[in-house]
Amino acid sequence: MGPAAVGAAEMEPVDGVVGCSAAATAAWLGPREPADPAHPSVRFLRQAQERGSGAVAAMTSIVYYERAWIAGNLATAGVEREVLAPLLKELPGDVGRSGAPTAPGFAYEAETSAIVLTALARLGAPQEPEYLWQYDAGSHFTSTIPEHEPSTTTNAHILEALGCHLADGPAEGDRYRDAVARISSWLRDRQGPDGSWSDKWHASPYFATMRCALALHRYAGPASAEALGRSVDWLLHRQHEDGSWGRWDGTPEETAYAVRTLLELTADGDARSEEATQAVHRGCAFLLKQGLDAEHHPPLWIGKELYAPGHLVHAAVLGALIAARR
Repeated sequence: MGPAAVGAAEMEPVDGVVGCSAAATAAWLGPREPADPAHPSVRFLRQAQERGSGAVAAMTSIVYYERAWIAGNLATAGVEREVLAPLLKELPGDVGRSGAPTAPGFAYEAETSAIVLTALARLGAPQEPEYLWQYDAGSHFTSTIPEHEPSTTTNAHILEALGCHLADGPAEGDRYRDAVARISSWLRDRQGPDGSWSDKWHASPYFATMRCALALHRYAGPASAEALGRSVDWLLHRQHEDGSWGRWDGTPEETAYAVRTLLELTADGDARSEEATQAVHRGCAFLLKQGLDAEHHPPLWIGKELYAPGHLVHAAVLGALIAARR
């Protein structure tokens, strides 16, 4: 802070960027422009301003989170591993023991680490998720240490990472089963009365509901059946006239989340399968009409500001359509 930040030796810029932040980079550079006009930090700040026509975002690209989320989402939609394999080259290495930051230069935390570990498992390169144990808070896992308010979607992502590893029959199977059971119970307790979930990292309940419901469906067993049934009922009653879903107006992003959730939670023979199938058809028609051509999406993600990660949203739409076709 203040003069102490200028040129602080303990801060090591990554490609000129300090802490994935234009503001932190400017504070580190200080009030005087470096003599070298090609200084990496100056170049980064100029590019950041040019990209936003003067306005500068609070943080840089969430590259590790984004690549891993896209890989995992498309893998479970049915995209072949060889198509997604190039994304592995853009992910950190020893995540199982060392964890992963959201992007180079960011702090290491549990959510991105879990998402990367799950993506690696989906793409046939699993690692034991040892790193995540330090975030075990008893009934649930934390995103960071310390953390004031726990996150439902972080716990859903950790449930997926632990569940993927448990499927490989690890030596410490009982430890992983216990953690899966604890997280599952915690998530069920945080489901809303209407059948939805909410979270502090996203403004839409459709995102949190998809993450929590799918994790419980895949790894929590029959104990979650009643909770998942309430989620299906909630989705079926919240679809808009044009086939979309959305907390406010219908959006391609939220519609994609609803479609993916209904596809996985309703199987043939289920009492609601026919109604869900019709809802999915209407949702896909909306996505085909608007989702793939949309250049801008409403900022629903919550960081230091509201933002819309474009590549991730496009992957969510593609994943929904691929899964529906399959």
